[in-house]
Amino acid sequence: MDTNASASLNWWQSILLAASSALLGILSVVMAQSNAGGPPKPQVLFRYVPHFLLLFGILADAFTYQGVYWTSTVVGLAGYFSTVPLNTIIDGIAGLLGSAYSRASGAPAAPAAPRIGTAITVDGSYDGCTFQGGTVETMPVPPTLTASSSVMWYFIIDSIDNHGFASALGSIFAFMALYGAQVSSIKACITTFSSGAMWGLIYGLTVAGILYSIIKSVNPQYLPSSVVNAGGSGNPAAAGAAAAAGAAGGAITSTSGTGGTPTGCQGTSCP
Repeated sequence: MDTNASASLNWWQSILLAASSALLGILSVVMAQSNAGGPPKPQVLFRYVPHFLLLFGILADAFTYQGVYWTSTVVGLAGYFSTVPLNTIIDGIAGLLGSAYSRASGAPAAPAAPRIGTAITVDGSYDGCTFQGGTVETMPVPPTLTASSSVMWYFIIDSIDNHGFASALGSIFAFMALYGAQVSSIKACITTFSSGAMWGLIYGLTVAGILYSIIKSVNPQYLPSSVVNAGGSGNPAAAGAAAAAGAAGGAITSTSGTGGTPTGCQGTSCP
């Protein structure tokens, strides 16, 4: 039995792991909400999407001992805490562009109107705007939306870059379903529904892209794609190196499932 191959997850094992992690995350957070006022409505459950996406990274490493999924949790937390600074930057850029347009058109520059949120009304349960809840005003992009978007973008970027677009289809469809459900469930938190949903995607893509680039350049062995099998293969670069060495006449030993370079051996000395 190839113990190295058994250390990796195939697609259906990954789906089962994600589903069980999501279910555990939902139940844990809902039970922790003492003010839920009875069984939550199905729509309220989708407000916990960022919670179980963050829990997935921790639980996946606890179940598989791979030590790579925690990076998705870090990406999600970075997305959450980056939302307010990103909102400030976008508002500043919009104000500068508006002033420049006004001066170019000859009209006096009008002061930028402060972005004032309206009071939100929820059904007494967790509102989903922030991790702690209890939000009293709407916001351009809720931090929880950026957290979910960042995690899903991270997995999608990693899958496409290292395994090809086809391997990311499952993540893309899951992203669409979860993100759409979360946006619908927290629409009371968003100042402008359409722009809030769009900027949540952009914020998440920005955060995930930056952190993915950093992890790939510094420690690529911590990328989820380094251990997850896609179409029966591990890291494409490692697979290509194995094929090239095999064609040169050397037998190739199995990789460890961590994206490492295969080791060649000759003759009967191969294990």
